[in-house]
Amino acid sequence: MGRKILHLADLHLGYKPHTLGDGAGLHQQQRDTLLTRIVSWVLEEARDEVGLLLIVGDLFESPHPAPGLVESVIRELSRLVAAGIQVITIPGNHDELTYTDGVYRTHADRWPGRLVTHPRPHEVMVLEWDKVVVAVHSMAYIQSESPDSPVFPPVSGKDVFHIAAVHATLTDRLGGFIAEGDRALKVRFDDLSQKGFSYVALGHIHNGPLEWTTAGAAAAYAGAIEGKSYHDPGGAGLLLVDPSSRPPVLERRPINRHIIRNGIISLHEVQDESALERRILEWAGHNLQAEKYPRLTDFKGEVDFSSMALRIRLQGHAGFVLDIERIQARLAPRFLALEIRVEDPAWDLGDWTRWKNEETLRGAVVRTAMEKIGAAAHEEERRFLTEAAAVALRALHVATQEGNVTR
Repeated sequence: MGRKILHLADLHLGYKPHTLGDGAGLHQQQRDTLLTRIVSWVLEEARDEVGLLLIVGDLFESPHPAPGLVESVIRELSRLVAAGIQVITIPGNHDELTYTDGVYRTHADRWPGRLVTHPRPHEVMVLEWDKVVVAVHSMAYIQSESPDSPVFPPVSGKDVFHIAAVHATLTDRLGGFIAEGDRALKVRFDDLSQKGFSYVALGHIHNGPLEWTTAGAAAAYAGAIEGKSYHDPGGAGLLLVDPSSRPPVLERRPINRHIIRNGIISLHEVQDESALERRILEWAGHNLQAEKYPRLTDFKGEVDFSSMALRIRLQGHAGFVLDIERIQARLAPRFLALEIRVEDPAWDLGDWTRWKNEETLRGAVVRTAMEKIGAAAHEEERRFLTEAAAVALRALHVATQEGNVTR
């Protein structure tokens, strides 16, 4: 039997991606089968390691997930219980226990393992693994019943590995990152470690890995494994906690199928569209397989990008006519999803190749600029003309917004 804790949180099963274009449907399938993959990994590869699965909130995206998804989750957790692996599920704030018709209330009598339902901190489970005794303390947020800053009572027993498991913001480590109106419980690592807790198992913050240690104690957010979007990319991996030492040893293992990345490329570094396409692929290859391609220029072009959703932001001015739609059309089939954005405001308004056909002042500016750029004798002149056209387009946009000119 295993002697480690698999700490999960923020799977957000049932979330529907909105920003990954044609790859959104496939990504949702991978997200919703994540728990199945995790359980299979435990039973097939880590059965001798894992003795407890600890889910610290937001297993589901909402308190009312699809019935088929609920049945799948119950079936997978039951596989672990049948194999002798303990399971503790703690509701979060997306799938909170407040709702009387929510998933955890309607399925409480058949939920595998231990479902935390008490609105205040209490001892949930005690496990004895050879010479290691593990005690898990937790609570479930219930609106109007749970305090915003719950107080975990002090614990005792030097031979007991006490865990405070809570879906919360760790205010003494993340105080500067708490968003106004953050709807989550709030706890302090220093307070919990001084009360005798050896590990603070956290959910709620997706970025990672976020881990802290003091003398004899550790705190960590499990983090999101399969991301939601470019703003919430995931990639935290599985978090294994070894309670045989103080502070405990924390180990991350990859399991995500899809990789979501955000990149920045300077247009000053490329000479034409072909070079820009090459740089995008170099960036993606380096980021996807950093060990194989430690430098951008090491990329040879043979990487499979079908598991990567990539957003590239282009900065600066191009010294050539830039057709974003054409580049995207050529590269997108190689990726799960690809989005290319130009951060220069003149380009954000649209694409020059579309504007040139307009019978407008903007169309006239673009036609003139493209003609002069195409006839430029050298690179420096092309760059100067491109930047000058961008300045003119910005000024035209401002004047249009202020009502001083009709585009």
